[in-house]
Amino acid sequence: MDTLRTLFHQIPSQEASYGLKGRILAAIATELEKRVKLERRAAYTGMLFSVAIASIASFGYGSEFIQSDFWSLTSLVLSDTSVLTGYWSSVAYSLLETFPVGAAIAFVLPVFLFLISLGTYSRFQQDADRYGRYRIGNGTSVTA
Repeated sequence: MDTLRTLFHQIPSQEASYGLKGRILAAIATELEKRVKLERRAAYTGMLFSVAIASIASFGYGSEFIQSDFWSLTSLVLSDTSVLTGYWSSVAYSLLETFPVGAAIAFVLPVFLFLISLGTYSRFQQDADRYGRYRIGNGTSVTA
């Protein structure tokens, strides 16, 4: 046991090289800046992608959605509600049968993607407003 204790006392202590702290903090600042740019780019790309999908869906499925029998049945329900209340189950099944599911999914998916991207961007902006500039110990700063 004494040899183990004396062995550790005989090991010379290593001094950190000059400027090691600055290099580590600069590397942290660089990684933080990369992460900030990646988050911002992902949010913008998601919003742009969702707008592109929405425009494609409106051109591809817009006429199918508007010209479906679902809307004529819906207008019938709104105009003759007193007559159709007795046959509400048949009318509900008819509405479900004629609902354009593919077109509805094509319209809802871009909205969902846009909201996710907007949430990511808003969280990023909230963090940027809260912290402003990220200050690192050696005076290096990264703008969020």
